[in-house]
Amino acid sequence: MIEAERERLRELREKDETFLGEFVEALREKHVEVVDSINTEISANYVQIKILDKLKKHMQFRTDLIERELCTKLPASEVKHYEASNTYKHSKFGTSSPLSPFYPIKSKNFAVLYRERIYFPTTEDERT
Repeated sequence: MIEAERERLRELREKDETFLGEFVEALREKHVEVVDSINTEISANYVQIKILDKLKKHMQFRTDLIERELCTKLPASEVKHYEASNTYKHSKFGTSSPLSPFYPIKSKNFAVLYRERIYFPTTEDERT
């Protein structure tokens, strides 16, 4: 009875490993980076630290494509219409750039609309 259960678990593990191998290959074909080089022969706490370290650049430091799509570049001629509306307001930075707040160049030439707030980057490079 114990041997039958061991055999069932071995088969289940082999099926899982086969599925994971195929899944990883499918992800790599779609150019999704897969993190798979983690040593698990150590304590669980250390494994968790290693996993978090490997995922940090993918999660914490990611360039969020969905949030980038929410940004809309505003032509300089339309900024006054957005400012006059009651729907959109200036960001907490006012007319200063949120990316370079220590160099207060107040310019409305490169305005960006993001979540009902209007931001004013100083250059086209900051705008993108």
